[in-house]
Amino acid sequence: MKNMHPFVGAAFFATVAVITMVCRNPIMIIISLIFAFINSVIEGGTKALKFNLIYLLPVMLLTALINPLFNHRGVTVLWKFPGGNALTAESIIYGLCSGMMLGAIVAWFTYHNKVMTSDKICYIFGRIIPSLSLIFSMTLRFVPLMGNRLKRIIVSRKCLLALPDKAFECEKAGKRGKLREGLKITSVFVDRGLETAITTSESMRSRGYGSGKRSFFSVFRLNRRDVMVLLVVAVLAVYVAVGAINGCLAFEYYPAISQADLTAYSLSIIIAYAVLCALPLFLRKYEDYN
Repeated sequence: MKNMHPFVGAAFFATVAVITMVCRNPIMIIISLIFAFINSVIEGGTKALKFNLIYLLPVMLLTALINPLFNHRGVTVLWKFPGGNALTAESIIYGLCSGMMLGAIVAWFTYHNKVMTSDKICYIFGRIIPSLSLIFSMTLRFVPLMGNRLKRIIVSRKCLLALPDKAFECEKAGKRGKLREGLKITSVFVDRGLETAITTSESMRSRGYGSGKRSFFSVFRLNRRDVMVLLVVAVLAVYVAVGAINGCLAFEYYPAISQADLTAYSLSIIIAYAVLCALPLFLRKYEDYN
C-alpha cells in the first residue's frame, strides 16, 4: 500500500474508517481491530507495537469500563450500584465494542500516517482544494522550522545570561526573573515568526502566486496495478455497504442484545470486509514476491 498511488491509499483508508465507525456489528469491529493492529505493527515496527500495547490498549479498556458506569440501559441486570443504578450486560458489551472501535480507528490512522506521507496528501488536495493544500504544506514546513528557531533563541539567551554582569542579575531575580526571561524569549520567537510569515507572503506574491492558473508537477502516476486495486476496493466496499443497508449486519445492544440471522449472504459480507482489511497484507506479499 505504501508504494501505491495516493488515491489508492486515500480510498482504502476512507473505506475502512467509515465502515468501522458506522457498522455496529461486533464481528466487523473485531476484524477491523485485528487487521488494523497487524498492519500498524508491520509498518511501524517495535514503536507501533509499544504504542498499541502501552497507550492504545489501556484507552480501549478505559472506554469499556466507563460506559457501564454511566450507561445503565439494558434488561440483563448483573448487579445494583449503591445508588440504585443497574449494571447491565448490554452496557458492558456496548462498552467493549466502543473501545474496540476506538482502538481500530486509532490503529488504522497510525498505519495511515506511515503510508500517506505529506507529499501524497498535498498531491490529493492540491487540485481539489489548493488553498488547503498550501496551508498544510506550509504548516509541515513551519512546525520544525519554528521548533529549531525556538531552540536557537533559548541557547542564545542562555549564552547572554552566562556573562558575569547578567548572571548575578538573573540569580538575584529568582522566579520573577525567570518569568521575565520567558516573556522575552516568547516575544523574540513571535517577532521572528511574524517576520518569516510576511517574508513568505511577499515572496509568493512576487513570484505571481494567485495571478493565474496553477501548473502542477507530480511524481505519481496511476498505473494498471493501481487501477485494479482501486476496483477491488470499490467492489468490496459496495458489496459490504449494500449488505449493511439490507440489514444483514444489523446488531442492536439496547434494550436487549439482538442481531440479524447469520446466513450465507451475511457471512460472505463479513469475508469481503476481512479481505478488504487484509488488502495491504496481500499487496505487501505481492511486492515481496515480485
